[in-house]
Amino acid sequence: MKLRALYSNDSVRFPRINFHDGLNVVFAKVRDPKLQSLDSHNLGKTFLIRVIDFACLSGAGKDHPFKVHGDAFGDFVFYIELETNDGKFVTVRRAVSGRKTISINVSKAMGQSYVDMPTSDWLHSDLGLDKARGILNTLLSLSAIKPFDFRKGLGYFLRRQKDYDNEFFISKFARGKDRDWKPFMAMLLGFDHELVLKKYDLDDREGELQ
Repeated sequence: MKLRALYSNDSVRFPRINFHDGLNVVFAKVRDPKLQSLDSHNLGKTFLIRVIDFACLSGAGKDHPFKVHGDAFGDFVFYIELETNDGKFVTVRRAVSGRKTISINVSKAMGQSYVDMPTSDWLHSDLGLDKARGILNTLLSLSAIKPFDFRKGLGYFLRRQKDYDNEFFISKFARGKDRDWKPFMAMLLGFDHELVLKKYDLDDREGELQ
């Protein structure tokens, strides 16, 4: 799975970003002479991560920028192009506002733009979040992390500032339990994740007996 492009229905306010093989650097710099005394924080680098995550079908709680600033982002539609391991290109279309606002298309060619394509022409259209995640997980077919789905490891690659405090434990799992992330991490490190899951199952059974 490779990130190939991110764009929107408003190329003026959010122009297309193409990603390339190898290292891609997001560089932010204060250019307005009147603001030269400011540093390079709060220029949108973390926001870009939030947009990528949203396009990759994250949830959007009440603290998400799209919810907090709904008046500014309510009319946006974002598109993300992902290259699969078998050389196909999957594009996810997701609108900021509305219900069942997700559509998915598959192409053999990279660099397509689907901004003007009618919803009815998409391979999968008018999807809710859970349905869209299932379809995208099947299309990406990340067999190396089965039985976990594609979103389980995304947080490790889309880290925000506070996610660098610990290599393994990230804020995505802060409100959950250890079993939400430790079996996955064990698998990535070459251990048997099922043994870790069994450990937590035994902990649950012990708790029930007490």
